[in-house]
Formats: sequence, structure tokens, C-alpha cells
Amino acid sequence: MRLLPSSVARRAPIACETWESALPTASADERLGIHDTYSVPLLGAEAPGSLVARALAVLLRYDVFPPHRMRHHVCTPDATLRPDALVVQRVIAGPLAVEAAVRVTDVFDERASDGHAGFSYVTLQGHVERGVATFSVGLDAAGAPTFRIESWSRPGTALLSAARPFLRRMQRRSVHEALSYVQQRVSESASER
Repeated sequence: MRLLPSSVARRAPIACETWESALPTASADERLGIHDTYSVPLLGAEAPGSLVARALAVLLRYDVFPPHRMRHHVCTPDATLRPDALVVQRVIAGPLAVEAAVRVTDVFDERASDGHAGFSYVTLQGHVERGVATFSVGLDAAGAPTFRIESWSRPGTALLSAARPFLRRMQRRSVHEALSYVQQRVSESASER
């Protein structure tokens, strides 16, 4: 974890090399800590499958969090998520920002069998949280297109355990901003057609 002034975090280049050798804080299958599941409908006049495909394109660019909350860099040649891709994140909270990283463990597409498509990642050493998260899009039980975030997390260090109430509020705020942001990005791209 690196603390930066927000003004620096917004404009300074992001260096993938800083985080390349960081180890995962959990295994991809580890389901420990607090379990959260959030979802939001994807809105638009298009067919549900088209909205899901558009949302998947947004997810695979990691265009998930609004720029006022997070700057990120996907450390692949085409800036697209794939298994083992490193993503460096700068989470902005008021005058400070925290830089940390995650590693993509899976990119999946189960839409052919009425499933979801998306990606999963694990946090890396130095992240505020320890855990795994999955971001996915698909049709819910009623056939409506939906964006979903599911995570299991706990504090990254014993010291951060003391700040857990603040971190949980920040985590929830960020997740709700992500849900609204992806919903907006999909709606915008649908209306541009």
C-alpha cells in the first residue's frame, strides 16, 4: 500500500513494475471474511443480451469505478483484463489516495449456458483488504440484464483491523458508486447507438 496526496494520484503515471512481484493475499478459491453481494439492473431499450454484451466490454476494460473514486491501470499490452493480469488501483478518498494492486484469477463467459460473464481477482500484498472479488454481468432469474459484484474480504493487516468500521463504509460507498457507474456507462453506450 502506498499513500499519495489525491492531487498526485490523479495525475502521476502508474508503474506496474512496483507491484509485479507482489504475492496474493488469498487463494482464488478462498472464501473468508465478510461476504458481500450487490447487484443492479442494466437499463436500456436494447435486447437484454445486447446490454449484457455491452456491459461485459465495460468490465473487461476495468471501467468499473468512477474516475473521482479510482484511477487504475491494467498492466497488459491492450489494457484488457485476462487471467494473471495485474491491475494497479489508486483509490481516492478526500485529500489522500491509496495505491494497491490486484491480480486477475479468472475471466469467464458462461452466457451460452444461461450463466454470467466477467472476471475475478485476488488482492495482492500491500492492499488494504485481503480477499477475492467477482464482477459479472448476465441475466437474472427473471431474464433481466444485471451487473453483480460479489466479494469476500477482511482487513489487509492487523493494524487495519482497528480501522475496519471506516474501511467498511468506504468499501460500501465504492461498491455502490461502481454499480451506478457501470449502469450509467452501459446506458450511455446504448443511447449512442
